[in-house]
Amino acid sequence: MKKERRKNARKDCLINVNFKIRGQKFSSYILDISSSGAFIETGESFTTGLKMLLHFSSPKTREPLDLIGQIVWAAPRGVGVKFHHLTKDQAQILKSFCEKTEEVPKITS
Repeated sequence: MKKERRKNARKDCLINVNFKIRGQKFSSYILDISSSGAFIETGESFTTGLKMLLHFSSPKTREPLDLIGQIVWAAPRGVGVKFHHLTKDQAQILKSFCEKTEEVPKITS
C-alpha cells in the first residue's frame, strides 16, 4: 500500500469552484479536498507557485468560502492547491466537512 504523504487526509468530492489567477476568472470542480488544500480539475495549463483566489460553497453548510491558495503541483488533469491564511472559521468548516464519513456518490457517465 502506498504511504500517504499528506499531513491531512483528502476527501473525495465534487464541488463547483470559481477561481481567479492573475485577474483571469475560471470555473471548474474540486475533486478532493482536505483542511489544508484541494485538487482542482482543469484542462488549463498552470505553473506551480501561482496564487489564486477560490470561491465555493461548503457542501455541508452551503456557506460561501473565499480562500487564498497557491498551486503546489500541476498535471495534465488539474492542479494541487495549498490553502493559505485560513481564518479560524474557514479552517473549522473545512475540517468538519473532511471528517464526515458518509459515502460520496460516484458519478457515472
